[in-house]
Amino acid sequence: MDGFFEYKDYYGSAEVHIADDCLSGEILYIQDVVTYEAQSLPELRKEFEKAVDDYLATCKSLGQKPEAVFRGSLNINIGEKLHRATATQARLNNVSVDEYVADALKTAIDGKDIQKRYHNEVILMMLFIGLLMVLFNAGLL
Repeated sequence: MDGFFEYKDYYGSAEVHIADDCLSGEILYIQDVVTYEAQSLPELRKEFEKAVDDYLATCKSLGQKPEAVFRGSLNINIGEKLHRATATQARLNNVSVDEYVADALKTAIDGKDIQKRYHNEVILMMLFIGLLMVLFNAGLL
C-alpha cells in the first residue's frame, strides 16, 4: 500500500502536525488505538514498527490473540433494493452473491469490466443450447 507504513502485516498512518513541529500516526484497521510520534519520517517509521512489536507483545502477555488487519470478510449494509439487484445479477451470471460483489469491488478498484468474466461462458452456453436445438429438430435426440 502506498502512503502507509507496512510491517508484519499491519499498516500505519503518518500525520504532520505543523504547529507542534512533529509527526504522528496510528496502527490502522484494528479496534485498539495504538499511536506513535517522532520528529522525522525515518524516526516515525521506526516508532511505528516499535508500536506494532509492542502491540503484539502486549497481546501475548495478556493472553489475547492480536487482531488480524484484514480477514477477507466484509460485512456491509447496502439496503434492500440494492441487495435484491445484486442477488439477481449474481444469479443471472451463475455465481454466488459473494463472488459477484468481490468482482464488482475488483472492477471498481482495477477498472475492469465485470461482465467480461462471464461473457465467454454465456456465449458457450448459447452455442451449446443452439446445438441441442439443431440435434433435437433433426430427430437426433
